[in-house]
Amino acid sequence: MSDQSFANDTSDGSVDLSAGVNRPTHWFGASLRFALLCIVFVVGAVAARAQDREVVIAACPEIAPLCTENSSGEYVGFTADLSRAIARIAGFDIEFRQGTAKDVLSAQRSGDIQLLAGISQLRSLEETSIVSNSVGKHRTRYYGLERANLLQDDAAPEGLRITFFGGGSGNNFPDILAANTAIPVDSLNELVGLLISQQADLAIFTDASMNTALRTMRLDHRIVAIGPPLSEGDRVVFVHQSRAHLMDRINDAIDQLHASGELQEMRKTWLIDPLPPAPDELIVGVSNDPPYEVISDNGFTGFAVEALRRVADRAGLQLRFREITPQERAEGPSSDGYDLLPQLGMTEDRTRRLDFTNPIKVTPVALYVRAADAELVQGLSDLAGRRLGVIESSPADLFASQQPGSNVARFADSAALLDALTEGGIDAALDRTSALDLAISDNDLDQSVIRVGDPLLTHSAAPALRVGLAEIRERLDAAMTGYVVSEEYRDLNREWFGERAFWTAERRQNVMMAGLVALILAAGGALWFRSHQASRRAAERMHLMANIAQIFPYQMLLISENGTIQYINKPGRRAVETYLSQDIVGMKYKDFLQQAIALGEVSVGERSEGDALDFMLRSVDEDGSEVEFTTSDGKTMLRRAARFSSGEKLLLHEDVTADRQIRDALLLERSRLEAIMDASHDGMIALNRNGEVLVVNGAARDLLGQYVLDGPHEWPQAICFFDPETSQPLEGDDHPIQRALSGSRIDRELFLLSGSADAPPRYFRFSSGCLPTTEDHGVATVIGFEDVNDLESNREVLERKGRLEALGNLTGGIAHDFNNLLATLQYSVELALRTPNRDKASEYLKGALRSVDRGAELTERLLGFAQRQPERTETASIDDVFKGFELLLGSTVSPKIDVKLVQDSKDLWIECDLGQLEIALLNLVFNSRDAIIESGTGSQITVTARAVGQDKSPSGEAPSLYNGHEILAPMHHASSPPGFVEITVSDDGPGMPDEVQRKAFDPFFTTKGHKFGTGLGLSQVYGFVQQMDGGLQVESEVGRGTFIRLTLPRGTPQALPEPKIAETEEPASAGRSILLVDDEAILLMAVSDMIELMGYEAIVASSGTEALNLVEKGRDFDLLLTDIVMPGGPNGFALAKKVRQLRPNLPVLYFSGYSGYSEDDMGDVPAPMLKKPCSPETLARAINEAFAEAE
Repeated sequence: MSDQSFANDTSDGSVDLSAGVNRPTHWFGASLRFALLCIVFVVGAVAARAQDREVVIAACPEIAPLCTENSSGEYVGFTADLSRAIARIAGFDIEFRQGTAKDVLSAQRSGDIQLLAGISQLRSLEETSIVSNSVGKHRTRYYGLERANLLQDDAAPEGLRITFFGGGSGNNFPDILAANTAIPVDSLNELVGLLISQQADLAIFTDASMNTALRTMRLDHRIVAIGPPLSEGDRVVFVHQSRAHLMDRINDAIDQLHASGELQEMRKTWLIDPLPPAPDELIVGVSNDPPYEVISDNGFTGFAVEALRRVADRAGLQLRFREITPQERAEGPSSDGYDLLPQLGMTEDRTRRLDFTNPIKVTPVALYVRAADAELVQGLSDLAGRRLGVIESSPADLFASQQPGSNVARFADSAALLDALTEGGIDAALDRTSALDLAISDNDLDQSVIRVGDPLLTHSAAPALRVGLAEIRERLDAAMTGYVVSEEYRDLNREWFGERAFWTAERRQNVMMAGLVALILAAGGALWFRSHQASRRAAERMHLMANIAQIFPYQMLLISENGTIQYINKPGRRAVETYLSQDIVGMKYKDFLQQAIALGEVSVGERSEGDALDFMLRSVDEDGSEVEFTTSDGKTMLRRAARFSSGEKLLLHEDVTADRQIRDALLLERSRLEAIMDASHDGMIALNRNGEVLVVNGAARDLLGQYVLDGPHEWPQAICFFDPETSQPLEGDDHPIQRALSGSRIDRELFLLSGSADAPPRYFRFSSGCLPTTEDHGVATVIGFEDVNDLESNREVLERKGRLEALGNLTGGIAHDFNNLLATLQYSVELALRTPNRDKASEYLKGALRSVDRGAELTERLLGFAQRQPERTETASIDDVFKGFELLLGSTVSPKIDVKLVQDSKDLWIECDLGQLEIALLNLVFNSRDAIIESGTGSQITVTARAVGQDKSPSGEAPSLYNGHEILAPMHHASSPPGFVEITVSDDGPGMPDEVQRKAFDPFFTTKGHKFGTGLGLSQVYGFVQQMDGGLQVESEVGRGTFIRLTLPRGTPQALPEPKIAETEEPASAGRSILLVDDEAILLMAVSDMIELMGYEAIVASSGTEALNLVEKGRDFDLLLTDIVMPGGPNGFALAKKVRQLRPNLPVLYFSGYSGYSEDDMGDVPAPMLKKPCSPETLARAINEAFAEAE
């Protein structure tokens, strides 16, 4: 710009201001050019800055709720929203690239995509991408049918059918899949289908994706998360290394999003975070939106508020209303605000963010203009360049925004919209006819504002709930179905949308001023009003029918009181048009029905045309009647009739073909199932939730016999269950039927069952399973009986034979050991009697005592081996186990064979049934002994013990079937034990050929011949290992010997019982007497002398009868010490019972050479049991403890 354009220079250098004033055109041009230059500069700077902003390619994985494309072509989801928010704060632009999950991950690794937000942390991406701070959690859960109750006390499931996505997170839980039946699927829809059809019990899936899918399918009330998460990890943002310089800005953006609460809102919107449960009292937000929501001094009312009250009352829900602001209403219900709105227009965006019930009101939306502009505006096409007013975020707002060239102004409610129209702020208004008509009437603007054209769209409104209230939504839907066709709903609709008062105060004043002419006009107006009101009521009825027709997909007809068809909805019209060309509105229903029957479109079973017509006409007059008929194309239709007080009838025709096909298929399946059940040899019984017997197959009918009745009946009380170990009746919570009905899963447990008082009990294996049902009379529990009486009886016989065989093997060695003990005892006592040296005599007597102790230990182990006991798990050190086994083994093995017991640590502990372990080791050692002796090959047997890891086999595998020569019991551990102990019995004998190895564990298989073996030894070893949840491995080669490895759970010293604390001070014995009862005279004399040495008075009796005589004669004593087995009179238990009847508080001690007695054997007087022989110290301690306890 030249100096001349700003001011002229004078010769003296001063500025001639008048020149500028005299040339205003030059001034203006200069200023304009300067302003344009400034604008160009600013725009150029902004453009240059925009060009400087970095563009990052962001991922849109096609997975809900991460990223999907909506109907407007916009990417929505947690990943999309998070990517946009991070870019906004961090100062860069993004371009989305959409693809499958596999494609997106591949592109992120290659760098074609540089930003992947909101996914779980994947190691496969960490090689080429950098990981941000956490943006949320990723959880994997169990899902199942509501109230299925499949997980007990958070225990890991066993024996269930679990489905999972074949390439998804379910593969991360191999232990769970191994303990159940695994069902992999290829899609989420297939997974949900398996749960709904009950072909799977549980599913494993990530919570965000599953919750989104269930909500979309409206199955979130049927399928729910069960138990705590199986796993939990961070969600992060992956940034490719090519954009590493952005990571600090991205982490800062994440921190800001978290601090502002925006990140938490995103997670809540897209179901990333768990949803809070439904409250006992639902909070309803109400804003002033007449006539739907009205806030007055008297509280909250309005059409939507009152409708919600009544529907909630039908659904049994508790509501609390509170006022909310327009902003709160626009944001919608949320877990930290309010729970639901009485009514909200249903748009795509709202449906994505909120849950809606079925519509409660369907209202037309029309265009309104000022009456003066009616000629100018006849429709939307006339609004070019004009302002159109709508209510913000309403369906009308969305509709108007999509119109080309739209100029939309938004308002809070209908009242503000009408004010803007009348004051000229807008040229037209687009709103619900019910709301704007009311506002026009209330403001007496009927002549100023008019509706033009037909409605442009319909506004579907329904109660809106926050996400997470699926059960509440379903309860409201169920109640609403009946409510919207009720007279109560019609009355409410009439109350809020019926005829408005025509004679306003202003009009009445004008009439009064008009005088006589006004009276004449009033009379004419009254006649017009009545006619107008009748027509409005008819229009209202039609309008109500249109609303109902929009809500339900059924065919609907409204029949007048005189039988004329007044209305038919679109589904009904489409159905009728397939066989009748004329419009049936205005036709008599009887004539229409007659034509439909003649054309074969209405057939009622086997009825003739005349009978069918009479039947259909009669039933239409019955309120609530239901009639099924079939159409010419084979569809089954259900007609429901509702009769109003006005005499009108509403008919609903529902296509129930699929339901009837399912019903017929179920009936067919039931008949097939019953045939299968009857073909089963096992008894099968189905019961309902009340414990009533519903279905009984043939085998169970034979079992129950005379107690089977027709129809549901209670479980026969005469059929009793008994414990197979104690033979005691099972009652209360221990009764198998009660356990099954309570939800416990019983898997082939053994019971004794008796069908009557006279019939001896038989052995049965009992199983049960539960079916998810909420009906009291449907099948809830199925139980199965397997008669194993013969098998169990044979098993007991064979077990006894096996024990006798092992006992026979022991006999020779035991006799040899006892002869050695007796010889040692004899020589020691005789030498002590003959030697004059007291010290020498004392040594001989101590040797005799050691022989006595060794004999007592040997006897105890022999008794423990011979007696039959239930499984009893104990913890012991391997050192103690080997010492006891060495003592038990004694001289049963030939002196030509060297038996070694080796352990790698003195601190090694084992947890199992120790008695069964000794039997197993004896069987294995005897097998090695016999093989060496018979073949003449080998001379050494070695038993070694060592610690191994968590696995049962050296290979780390745990096959449940025979695999080569390895047999392992199936794993049942819910959590890993501290490891295992491997005990190996090996020999250098002849070894086993392959055919022998394959049959070695089969019952009754033996290579010794039936005179020398039963073939039960190794099968018993396998049974023991299986009971202990362990493993068994065989390695053998002909000419090189045999190795048999037992893998059993490892124990810890902490599992031992607490040792008793020795008494530090013995009670005084002076003045106390003890009644000692034993039939062995020498033992009686020795023990009595020992008692007297302790300071007590000993009173002796050689039988139970003699002891009773002393008691009955009044002989006083302070403690009873009695043997158990005594001939000629009561035994020790019976004696104690009779003495206790006379002396209730008398201390009792039992003294016996047999250690296998239980408290049940002791009867009414359980007391401590001393084993013969016992040391004087043990006897003294027991007496002292008995006196101390009595005091």
